[in-house]
Amino acid sequence: MDLLVWVSGGVLLLLGAVAPVAGRWWAGRGTAGAEARARSRYERLGHQVDLLAAAETSGADRASAGAVQARRARERWNSTGAILATASSTEEFRLAERTAEEGLSLVVQARNAARSRR
Repeated sequence: MDLLVWVSGGVLLLLGAVAPVAGRWWAGRGTAGAEARARSRYERLGHQVDLLAAAETSGADRASAGAVQARRARERWNSTGAILATASSTEEFRLAERTAEEGLSLVVQARNAARSRR
């Protein structure tokens, strides 16, 4: 009986030490995936914004709907970078991903506006 109490106490002590470490490890796995998705969207948006900037050729285009959408997309790219610079939780990485997705949507709108002007 005395041995059973000692073994049970040892098992509980071990579980108490392992549970917090395992919890942080498990939570970190989700954060890593969210971070990878957000950074992927950020890089994609940056590439698309650079392509839009290269396509802008004249000063008259600055007032067009496409140019306005392109500037808004660049703002989303900058915002996403700022969010990623300080993000540490899954929610923050999801916010960065959503912001980048908004920017990608604005890129599509800018391209459609440029096509309709032709």
